[in-house]
Amino acid sequence: MLLHIENSPSVNPAVLKAVTAARLLAAGMVPTVNVAAASCGSNPLYVRAAVTLLKAENPDLLDQALHGRVSLLRAAQQVKRVAALVDAYRRATERDLIQAAKVVGSTFAVAAE
Repeated sequence: MLLHIENSPSVNPAVLKAVTAARLLAAGMVPTVNVAAASCGSNPLYVRAAVTLLKAENPDLLDQALHGRVSLLRAAQQVKRVAALVDAYRRATERDLIQAAKVVGSTFAVAAE
Protein backbone atom coordinates (compact mmCIF):
# COMPACT_ATOMS: atom_id res chain seq x y z
CA MET A 1 0.00 0.00 0.00
CA LEU A 2 1.58 3.25 -1.07
CA LEU A 3 0.77 6.39 0.79
CA HIS A 4 2.54 9.70 0.50
CA ILE A 5 3.42 11.13 3.89
CA GLU A 6 4.76 14.60 4.22
CA ASN A 7 7.40 15.19 6.84
CA SER A 8 5.79 18.13 8.57
CA PRO A 9 5.86 19.38 12.16
CA SER A 10 2.48 17.74 12.77
CA VAL A 11 3.81 14.25 11.93
CA ASN A 12 5.10 12.18 14.84
CA PRO A 13 8.71 11.36 13.87
CA ALA A 14 8.78 8.08 15.80
CA VAL A 15 5.69 6.82 13.96
CA LEU A 16 7.04 8.02 10.62
CA LYS A 17 10.31 6.14 11.22
CA ALA A 18 8.42 2.98 12.15
CA VAL A 19 6.16 3.21 9.10
CA THR A 20 9.17 3.76 6.85
CA ALA A 21 10.88 0.72 8.37
CA ALA A 22 7.71 -1.36 7.93
CA ARG A 23 7.58 -0.38 4.26
CA LEU A 24 11.23 -1.34 3.76
CA LEU A 25 10.47 -4.71 5.32
CA ALA A 26 7.35 -5.22 3.19
CA ALA A 27 9.31 -4.36 0.05
CA GLY A 28 11.96 -6.93 0.92
CA MET A 29 14.65 -4.28 1.14
CA VAL A 30 15.67 -5.42 4.63
CA PRO A 31 15.70 -8.98 5.94
CA THR A 32 14.25 -8.60 9.44
CA VAL A 33 12.23 -6.34 11.71
CA ASN A 34 15.37 -5.63 13.74
CA VAL A 35 17.34 -4.54 10.69
CA ALA A 36 14.42 -2.42 9.48
CA ALA A 37 14.16 -0.74 12.87
CA ALA A 38 17.88 -0.06 13.08
CA SER A 39 17.95 1.25 9.51
CA CYS A 40 15.32 3.86 10.28
CA GLY A 41 16.18 4.79 13.85
CA SER A 42 13.11 3.04 15.21
CA ASN A 43 12.58 0.02 17.44
CA PRO A 44 11.23 -3.47 16.71
CA LEU A 45 8.05 -3.01 18.77
CA TYR A 46 7.05 0.10 16.83
CA VAL A 47 7.99 -1.47 13.49
CA ARG A 48 5.83 -4.54 14.21
CA ALA A 49 2.95 -2.22 15.12
CA ALA A 50 3.45 -0.28 11.88
CA VAL A 51 3.50 -3.54 9.89
CA THR A 52 0.17 -4.48 11.45
CA LEU A 53 -1.32 -1.07 10.74
CA LEU A 54 -0.16 -1.12 7.12
CA LYS A 55 -1.51 -4.65 6.61
CA ALA A 56 -4.92 -3.48 7.85
CA GLU A 57 -5.03 -1.02 4.93
CA ASN A 58 -6.79 1.61 7.03
CA PRO A 59 -5.42 4.97 5.84
CA ASP A 60 -7.55 6.98 8.26
CA LEU A 61 -6.18 5.17 11.29
CA LEU A 62 -2.65 5.40 9.89
CA ASP A 63 -3.10 9.14 9.50
CA GLN A 64 -4.38 9.40 13.07
CA ALA A 65 -1.30 7.57 14.34
CA LEU A 66 1.04 9.66 12.21
CA HIS A 67 -0.45 12.86 13.56
CA GLY A 68 -0.52 11.75 17.18
CA ARG A 69 -4.30 11.47 17.54
CA VAL A 70 -3.95 7.79 18.52
CA SER A 71 -0.85 5.93 19.64
CA LEU A 72 0.74 3.62 17.10
CA LEU A 73 0.57 0.69 19.51
CA ARG A 74 -3.11 1.28 20.24
CA ALA A 75 -3.92 1.65 16.54
CA ALA A 76 -2.16 -1.64 15.76
CA GLN A 77 -3.99 -3.39 18.57
CA GLN A 78 -7.34 -2.09 17.27
CA VAL A 79 -6.79 -3.55 13.80
CA LYS A 80 -4.77 -6.65 14.62
CA ARG A 81 -7.48 -9.12 13.54
CA VAL A 82 -8.45 -7.11 10.47
CA ALA A 83 -4.79 -6.94 9.44
CA ALA A 84 -4.51 -10.72 9.70
CA LEU A 85 -7.66 -11.19 7.60
CA VAL A 86 -6.57 -8.71 4.93
CA ASP A 87 -3.09 -10.25 4.83
CA ALA A 88 -4.52 -13.76 4.47
CA TYR A 89 -6.89 -12.56 1.74
CA ARG A 90 -4.07 -10.85 -0.18
CA ARG A 91 -1.91 -13.98 0.02
CA ALA A 92 -4.68 -16.42 -0.88
CA THR A 93 -4.85 -18.19 -4.19
CA GLU A 94 -8.06 -18.33 -6.18
CA ARG A 95 -8.57 -21.86 -4.92
CA ASP A 96 -8.12 -20.72 -1.31
CA LEU A 97 -10.71 -17.98 -1.79
CA ILE A 98 -13.24 -20.39 -3.29
CA GLN A 99 -12.76 -22.81 -0.40
CA ALA A 100 -13.05 -20.00 2.14
CA ALA A 101 -16.28 -18.82 0.52
CA LYS A 102 -17.69 -22.33 0.84
CA VAL A 103 -16.76 -22.47 4.51
CA VAL A 104 -17.83 -18.97 5.46
CA GLY A 105 -20.63 -18.54 2.93
CA SER A 106 -23.57 -16.46 4.03
CA THR A 107 -22.16 -16.16 7.56
CA PHE A 108 -19.72 -13.60 6.22
CA ALA A 109 -22.46 -11.61 4.49
CA VAL A 110 -24.56 -11.52 7.68
CA ALA A 111 -21.57 -10.52 9.82
CA ALA A 112 -20.69 -7.72 7.42
CA GLU A 113 -24.08 -6.05 7.77
